[in-house]
Amino acid sequence: MRLFFALIGALFGCFFIKGGSPAFYLVLSLAFLFAFSLAWISKRRRLFLLFFAFGIFISLLYSLLPVSSGPFRGAVIKTGENYFILSGISARYYVYSPSHPYQVGDFLSIEGYGRPLRMTAYESRFDFGAYLDGYGVKAEISGAKITEVFLFPLRIKKRRDEVFSALSPSAYSAVSAIFFNHKDYDSPLIQDADELNLLFVLSSSGFLYGGAVRLLSKPGFAISKKAGRIGEIAIASALLLFSIGKIGAVRVYLCLLLKNHKRFPDYLSRLSFVGLLLLAIDFHFAYQSGYLLGFLIAFLFCFSRQYLSAFSSSRRKWGGKLLLFSLVIPSGIYFATGGFRLLSPLYASIVSPLVLVIYLLSLFSFFFFPLRSAIELTSSGLEYLLASLNQVNPSIDLPPIEAEGILLYYLTVIVCLMLLEFGLRHKAELVGGLFMVIYLLSLFPISGYVFSSIAFINVGQGDSILLIHHGKALLVDTGGSLSFDMAEEVLLPYFRRRRVYSLEALCLTHADFDHSGAKDSLLEGCKVKQVLDSPADFPFYIDDLRIENLNDYGLAGENESSLVLSFSLGGDAYLLMGDATEEVERRIIADYPDLEADILKVGHHGSDTSSSKEFLLSLRPKVAVISVGAGNSYGHPDEKVISRLSSIGAEIRRTDEEGTIVFSYFAV
Repeated sequence: MRLFFALIGALFGCFFIKGGSPAFYLVLSLAFLFAFSLAWISKRRRLFLLFFAFGIFISLLYSLLPVSSGPFRGAVIKTGENYFILSGISARYYVYSPSHPYQVGDFLSIEGYGRPLRMTAYESRFDFGAYLDGYGVKAEISGAKITEVFLFPLRIKKRRDEVFSALSPSAYSAVSAIFFNHKDYDSPLIQDADELNLLFVLSSSGFLYGGAVRLLSKPGFAISKKAGRIGEIAIASALLLFSIGKIGAVRVYLCLLLKNHKRFPDYLSRLSFVGLLLLAIDFHFAYQSGYLLGFLIAFLFCFSRQYLSAFSSSRRKWGGKLLLFSLVIPSGIYFATGGFRLLSPLYASIVSPLVLVIYLLSLFSFFFFPLRSAIELTSSGLEYLLASLNQVNPSIDLPPIEAEGILLYYLTVIVCLMLLEFGLRHKAELVGGLFMVIYLLSLFPISGYVFSSIAFINVGQGDSILLIHHGKALLVDTGGSLSFDMAEEVLLPYFRRRRVYSLEALCLTHADFDHSGAKDSLLEGCKVKQVLDSPADFPFYIDDLRIENLNDYGLAGENESSLVLSFSLGGDAYLLMGDATEEVERRIIADYPDLEADILKVGHHGSDTSSSKEFLLSLRPKVAVISVGAGNSYGHPDEKVISRLSSIGAEIRRTDEEGTIVFSYFAV
């Protein structure tokens, strides 16, 4: 248990520096106190605190290290089809490089320009910038000239293309996902797996890796224990080349190497040592779901062995499957934007054997000669199976679980397992039942009655603002995107997160696509009582909250006719400018000389056609919110506008930097 408490202490240290919401810190503190109490009982409190301090120190130190000005030298630690991550001495860099030949283990020298990492992100959608942040990426390199200092001798990507390029698109997609861990999200096979929440099955995971090693090493163990052990390590080493980027496979491999080592007599000590070793190599593993979930499942299975051993072999087998199912539930809800797939665990057990066959066929083809016909046949079978299962795919529309909810869930599971270990079944049921009651209550829109709020939703280059008052909701603008459905992938998932199940009204300030492009899809997916899109629809009331439009001048042009909404919430005066121009601003301050705006939604995404000096001096807002997309082609927000806002002392907040921005007040 000594190494176990050292590992847990280091993880807590890393997370306390990483940061999060106040709710996350609250749950993290509860989990810390629980872990510390266990360390105290086990007489390991000093070790726990020592590694806790080490986790804080190493993560804080890295955050303070400067970014190099170039040239950039380092090793490739992560690759995608059109990018790779370079790890230098003091920082890590994202390098965009379509169809690059590099792989993990290559050492490169790059001449280019380093700049802060800025990725376009949208509320509720996959945040690639946050994903890179989990790998410790601080900046990106552009205009790069790459010098190859050292290349890993086995060129996996080159061999992949030589062996598998003749496959059909479906078969190539299956092999790329299962064997090489690269997924083509335009492939029907990958889309069906995603819809079933089975993408984790079509990955070079620790489970797949470990299963292949066990299966292939069986003939050796049939000869002798020594032959089996030698074959097991040899096979595991060969397979690791294709899974080096998957932390689960690395975990299995290292535990395998340490098996039968006298310093690590049991699985718990081996697992804990491997966890610490990986953190020592790269503490950023602490922020990656593959590391956390893999080790959590392994530890909980380890701790539950004694409890499960009391059952018969068949019941023990199903008990293990039930425990595994319970551990992957949060990830299914966390990543889901359309609901939790009820049959996903069952379908995973059906699909997994076929996935293992494709993995083994790909392995043989890579090292010896291509078994294209067999791969085509099994891949077609997998595609047909996934498509068939997708015909019966019941789901429950559940809000994605926030980070603090996931942490609380696993804390509950650990407490319940410990109580079961001590034979306190009724108390375990009480703790589990209490969590379920808390979770079910969280599905109801209780907070909407306790708090009034206004959220400037991160829709990229566009506007969308959600106002909640006394449990009722109003949406101002919808944003819009030509590449995906903004309502289905951004707005509706965010509504579920905020427990908004209907809208009192949808207000469209004007018809520009970046303000109203998702209107039709939103009306199909959400109950909306009425649409407000003209000055005649105002004033509009949400209970006692009066919303007025200040632009009823009838000027020609979309931006000139943009609605300008004014209201007071929680003691703060709000002014939402839409895309209103300087001409509209001049008329407003002339007609409303005493107009106040504690919080100003800056007009036209910070364009120089709005936010005139006279207008800002008249309002003198305390906070200026700019809804804008990162790196947009319009150059928004304009530097002149930023300068004007700064000169009056306004706090500038931007959705491209912060994501969705929320102001909350106790409802009165």
